[in-house]
Amino acid sequence: QLAGVQLWHEVHAAVRGRFPDAAPQRLKYQTISALIGIFIDDLTTETSRRIAACGITSVDDLRRVNTMVAGFSDELTRKNRELKLFLLENLYHHYKVERMRVKAERYLANLFQTYAAYPTLLPVKYLKKMELFGRERVICDYIAGMTDRFALDEYKRLFEPYERV
Repeated sequence: QLAGVQLWHEVHAAVRGRFPDAAPQRLKYQTISALIGIFIDDLTTETSRRIAACGITSVDDLRRVNTMVAGFSDELTRKNRELKLFLLENLYHHYKVERMRVKAERYLANLFQTYAAYPTLLPVKYLKKMELFGRERVICDYIAGMTDRFALDEYKRLFEPYERV
């Protein structure tokens, strides 16, 4: 399906030309890597062009300019818009992604509610921070610092009766 998206098609074709014998999975990863490189190159080139066009030579000049200085070229912006729309319609709102999002939301909400109701379940260093920053802020920061794996393990420790504490 992605082959119908102009930016993906162009980059994927170039990658296939460089790696004609590569497996499909490898081609996909190489295409993504090439896309990232294209975005970085375009952003730096276009931003440099805009800086020169605006005559910016200092931070003060930048502050005075009433226009967006950092950004992609018009061509890449257009192509990227098509890619984003495709991803929004076909990936981000895919039912399996939505299921995982809802599941993650439930897990995180349960962790937050439990820590809010029983703050002593948090490590001591976070309890000490509560006086200074407030309960909700500290709990949010604690959860935000969790890896996916740690959050799932913590959920099990808190809610599954046979899980070791």
